[in-house]
Amino acid sequence: MSEGIIAVQATAPRYLKGAVDNTIRNRLWLAMLKKHNRIKTGDHGAVSLTWDVEFSEPEIRQNGDAGQQVFTEHDAYRQLTIDVRGYVGTDRLTLKKKLMNDSPLAIVNLYDRKLPKLIKSMTNNFGNELYIDGYATGNGNRLIGMESFLGDDGNTVAADLVANPSDTYADRSTALAALGGTWSSGLGSGNYPNATIATDWPYGQGTSEYDYIAPKLINYTSSSWPTGSILWRDNCSAVMRRARTWCKSVGGEGRAPYCHMLSPELYDAFEDYQEDKFRTVVPHKSSQDLGFEDTLNFNGAAVKHEFDVPAGVGYGLNLNEMLLSSIHDDFFYSFGPEWDTKSLSYLYLVGFFGNIRFSSPKHFAKYAAYA
Repeated sequence: MSEGIIAVQATAPRYLKGAVDNTIRNRLWLAMLKKHNRIKTGDHGAVSLTWDVEFSEPEIRQNGDAGQQVFTEHDAYRQLTIDVRGYVGTDRLTLKKKLMNDSPLAIVNLYDRKLPKLIKSMTNNFGNELYIDGYATGNGNRLIGMESFLGDDGNTVAADLVANPSDTYADRSTALAALGGTWSSGLGSGNYPNATIATDWPYGQGTSEYDYIAPKLINYTSSSWPTGSILWRDNCSAVMRRARTWCKSVGGEGRAPYCHMLSPELYDAFEDYQEDKFRTVVPHKSSQDLGFEDTLNFNGAAVKHEFDVPAGVGYGLNLNEMLLSSIHDDFFYSFGPEWDTKSLSYLYLVGFFGNIRFSSPKHFAKYAAYA
């Protein structure tokens, strides 16, 4: 083995560490996940990621002074399971090119740059994968990202404040009442947040079975917003306030979005709204401490844009309900340069095996023009 190969292989762990650091630093919610210890590596032997969700509470009955009690075992949990997904990037350098490039006249040392370039490509592409639908056709080995549980029934009308959840995540339906349960209907017909759902949800009260993994799909173009407008710029404040109220109301303390992640054009419109209303914009201190200067504060939550967010879409993220897991010790793994006699080439490979877990979709929100 040549000294060059030894040198490149010896520095590979340093490249990998730097790559993970760069990936995290360039994406706010990855940086937040690291800060909150929600990134896990070295999950060896994992063939799937499985966790329990408490979907039901024991029944509480009225009771007088006397009477015989009935004892039954309560089934409170349902298991959610996702598989291990993976990515790989490969490159090679032929012996001929290496020898031609091995000169003081070489502008770029191809041999030394192959591995870091592969890692850079992996980091640049990884951010987009956090948002994709891992169950969509052709995505069988991609991350099971945010859009994997944010499907709706397609029946939203202009007056609806929310869309009706209708998707399957981790082998479980996100539909309301998929496991039974009941919800209040005190608002009355014509005042329900969604006419098809025809209950007060996500306002009101009900049993935990009713919406145990149902996300909040908020229709920011609804004609029912107090502004009377169907524009995000006019409704953004009300939309994000409702996301906070609804996630916290049905999920409990600590379930409100910690970050509102917006597409760039929605972020610009929100910033314009803030400037028009308050004549100043307030930065989000903890995001600034992580190096994200252009992050705004809205009722204590961070508001940020990312290149990878689909156009016209925003997300309400709850960091405590997320876990990014790698089954390799270094998050990304690498091999090479390895000499291949058959092709007279040096081979390079960088990859990832793992997935991202959203403990319960009910603690997340999506903002979109549903109708």
